[in-house]
This record gives sequence, structure tokens and C-alpha cells, in this order.
Amino acid sequence: MTRHPGGLFTRRQKQDFSGWNTLRVGMLITIVGALSVAGICAQQQSPKQNNNAPPVAIAVAPVNGTTPSSTPQVSTSQNEIVPIAEAATGNGIDYHGGPLMLTTHNVYFIWYGNWNGNSATTLLPQFMQNLSNSPYFSINTTYEDASNPVKNLGSSVGMSTQTFDVYSQGSALTDTSVRNIVSGAMSRGALPVDANGIYFVLTSKDVSETSPTNPPTHFCTDFCGWHTHASLFGADIKYAFVGDSTQCPNAPTGQPACATLNTTMSPNGNLGADAMVSVLAHELDETVTDPDLNAWYRNVVNGGENGDLCAWNFGPTFTTANGAQANITLAGVNYLVQQDWLNDGGGRCTMASTGNVFFYASAHDQYYGCHGMATGSTTDCNNITDSNDRLICQAVAQHSQTPCSTPVTDRNLQLSCFGIAFAPNFPSNCRDITNPQMQSFCYGVSSGGSPSTPNCSTVADPDARALCNGMALHDTSQCSSISNANDRQFCLGVAGHDGSQCSTISSCPNPSAQAACLDGGGTWNWSTCSCTMPVVCDPADQQACINSGGIWNSSDCTCSNSGCGTQIICEQSPGGPNPAAQLKSRDILQSLAAQ
Repeated sequence: MTRHPGGLFTRRQKQDFSGWNTLRVGMLITIVGALSVAGICAQQQSPKQNNNAPPVAIAVAPVNGTTPSSTPQVSTSQNEIVPIAEAATGNGIDYHGGPLMLTTHNVYFIWYGNWNGNSATTLLPQFMQNLSNSPYFSINTTYEDASNPVKNLGSSVGMSTQTFDVYSQGSALTDTSVRNIVSGAMSRGALPVDANGIYFVLTSKDVSETSPTNPPTHFCTDFCGWHTHASLFGADIKYAFVGDSTQCPNAPTGQPACATLNTTMSPNGNLGADAMVSVLAHELDETVTDPDLNAWYRNVVNGGENGDLCAWNFGPTFTTANGAQANITLAGVNYLVQQDWLNDGGGRCTMASTGNVFFYASAHDQYYGCHGMATGSTTDCNNITDSNDRLICQAVAQHSQTPCSTPVTDRNLQLSCFGIAFAPNFPSNCRDITNPQMQSFCYGVSSGGSPSTPNCSTVADPDARALCNGMALHDTSQCSSISNANDRQFCLGVAGHDGSQCSTISSCPNPSAQAACLDGGGTWNWSTCSCTMPVVCDPADQQACINSGGIWNSSDCTCSNSGCGTQIICEQSPGGPNPAAQLKSRDILQSLAAQ
């Protein structure tokens, strides 16, 4: 992701219809004009470069119609940038030091072209309004900046001003045209100059968009949308392009390119607009977490920004009343939206942040977290690999806020640590958590089940809500509804302060064997799912060995008869018989015999 002066950095989710392969590349374009464009990010697949600079390796999302892996394959390139070592989280995406859009996210729409009579002008603003503080957009609160202390991204989205532009740049746009559309809306006073804003140029179905690269790349056939930033009127302006995919040809899978799983019917009866909703969400997620293209992204060829890691991955869906597929309902309206990358618990694609403070990367960490908090054992907490989870475990185990003061990489988790560590005494610590779901979880547990909202009742995810109630009320009956076996046992352990409930938290096919091993004092190998039990020797056998002058091996409870024999008094030392003591003993015997 090397940057070049005077160049345009590009990231696009694109589609290679010839080989149906995925490739993430960037380009350098010389910008002509007074405005400096810093870069573009997009859903893409084919190269963008000019004759003046080598391509820059970046990541692209899987092609629409494929089934992407939840953890995309990693490849290497000589053009890769090494991420800032101290900021890498281990959650499958890395922080590179740039700013995030932390505060209220003001969204501006520029409806470009002909949108007369199109329900998109109602559907898309409604989606943005409903997105604010939702569990879906709260996924982005798991991303932090480099300030001291660190700050998490906020979950609010504001649907601000909208304006129309009737072909001021014609119907065949380029990247420069899109920038001019944004600056034109500002110069004529239709939209304000807002550094906290995200400006979307939304084009009607008769408008094309082409990047003048070598070879040129096009909307529909090469990319579905992109985002970038530029210095406009003295401000760092973030803007994006999303087009109506109704014009797009069918992909080889039979699905419309840049569309979704719905080929003939969409959740809101508008195929083009419903497809735009998904790409809008993708580009918005990427813009707030990587606004200047130097913050959060996976640093490999098949990586990319948080949206790229989950591109065209919708997760479980349901059928709407009109027969379409959807995967999320916001304020009673159904949508089909690409998943986003959760920067917690090892990282994964998901449709929601549950707000669960105790979300672990592995069964190993969950077991030790459960046992540590259930029994008050900080020794168990020390076995947790994630530093944030380890500190929270130590704080709860000790009923002390002291561990929470240690610098962490997630401010929301630190605030939760302060709130929950000494429950039910410190709910005020939960106030500044930027994730509404985690804030409710923190308030619920730290207040001991207080009826004042927010509390456990306002946690949307049923399993997280059950854990919240179980911990707040110290009531194990709350745990029975939790669907995942490991999560259920975790709840039973910490809610009931019963470490034995934690023993079957496992990633192995034989959790009962693991429980028997751990409860019996054995050492469980989490990689091989095998047990090593400590050797317990019979004290009588050990004494008999020593009495006979043998050498006792406590590691396998065996006796070696190479000692000093049974006819003399022999002193047993830790390393075996002591020759000097043996000779001394013989001298004493001989002296006694002479008397």
C-alpha cells in the first residue's frame, strides 16, 4: 500500500469475469488540477495503474456470487507495507497509525442523474437513519485510534443534507468527475464543507463511471463502489461513489453484477436500490475506519479493509413477505447487507456486535477466564492470551479496579473493566462506552440488575442478555437459554461462582475427557486434545527403596538398586548415595564392632 506523491491510491471491490479470480491491486494516477486527491478505496478485482509508477498491492473482496471464507487466504507481496507493530491486534486486521472518524458521522447524499419516481430516494436515506446506533454499525466501535488513552469509534450516523445534480458532469463519469460533483455541491452552497462528513455520489442507472487507467476499469464490470478523500476548500473531505446496479450485466453465476442474492425480487421491491444499500454499508464501514487510507486494513494482497474482508458474505438470511432474501431488520424495514469485520475475539465476519464484554478468541481463553473469575484465581487469568481479556479477568477475580488501570488497546473494554470489576458499585464507569450494546451490558452487570435503563434488558442479542442477567443477579437459571455450549458453561461458572462448570469449555471433540483431566489435576493439551496426569508415587514404596539403599526416581516412581547395599547404614542424598557418608557409616560400624 505504498503511497506516491501526486498519485491517486485506489481500492475497489471489483470483478474479473474471465477467470473469476480475486486480486487486490492499486494504482497511481497523476491528478491534474488544484485539488489534491489522496486516494480511492473500492470493491475491486483487476489492476489499476498508469505508465509512471508500479502498481501498489492492496486487497479485494471475493467476487459477487462466490462464497468467501470467513478468514480470507493470506499471500505476500514485495509491495506490502509492514503495519505498525505495536498497534496490530491479532484480530485479522491491522492498525497503521492513521486517524479514524470517531465522532458523529454525518452522511450527505448527492443524487446524480435522473432519480424521478425512484423509491431509492426514500429507501437509502431511511437505511442511513435506521443504521445509527444499531448492532450492525456498532461493529465499527471495535476499532480504535492511537490517542492516549485510545478512543473507540462511535456508533452514531446522522443522515444530513441531500441534493440533486442533473448531469453536471455528463452521463459518462471518471474519478475526477466524481470529485468535481462533490466540490460543485459545496461551491454552490447545496452541501456544507464538513470534515466529519461522508459524501456519497449516488448515480442513476444511465450513468457510467470509468477510471482512466491502463487498461481502463469500469463500474459493473470491474468495481461496484469506492471511497476516497481529498483536500477540498481547506478540509479533508471523505467521499464515495455508489451506482445503481440495474444497468449491470449478469455475472457468470447468473446474478446481476454488483447486486445481491436477489435476482428477481429484493426486500423493498427495488432491485437497484436494495443492491445499493449493501454497497453503501460496505463503503461507509470502510470510510469511518480507514478515512485517509492509512488506518485499519489487513496488510496482504487478499486482505483489505473491514468491508473487504466480508465482501459478498451475507451470513444467515431469511425470506421476506415478497419472497426476497434479507439478513437484517432495522426499524421494521428488511435489508440484505454485506457483513462487517469484528475487530475482537480473533476477528470474524458478523452482522452485529453483541456487546458481550467476555468475547474470547479461543476456548482456551474462555476456560481460563471462566475459572479465574468463578474461583477468584488470578493464576488462571494469567493464562489468557489476549491482554484486554486477561486484565478484565484479573479485575473481576480480585474485585479490584487496579488491573483496569493498565494501558489497554480498547477503551470500551477498559471502561467495562472499571464498571464490572467491583459490581454492583460503579455503573458510572459505563457511561462513555461508545458501543450502545456494550454500554447496556456494562450498566446491567455493574448495577446488579437495577431496573433503570440501559441495563441487561436493552442488550439485543439473547445470549449476551442472558449472560448479563446471570452475572448481574448471580442467577444460573438465566444461563439455560444460551445456545452455545461453551458460552452456557461460561455463564454457569461466573454467575454461580462455580469453577467446576468451566471444565467442559472446549474446542475438542471430547469435552468430558477434558473436564476429567482438569478436575483431576491433569494438564490439558488444547492443541492435541490430550491429557497428562501428574505422577503420584506410593510413599511406602519410596521409603522401602531408600531403606534398602536404592535410588528413588519420583518422575516415574521407580527404584534403582545401585545404592550402597543393605548390610550397612547408608545416607541418601538428593542425587543418590553419598560415597563419603557411606564410608563414614562403615567406619562407625567398625568402631562399634571393635568395642
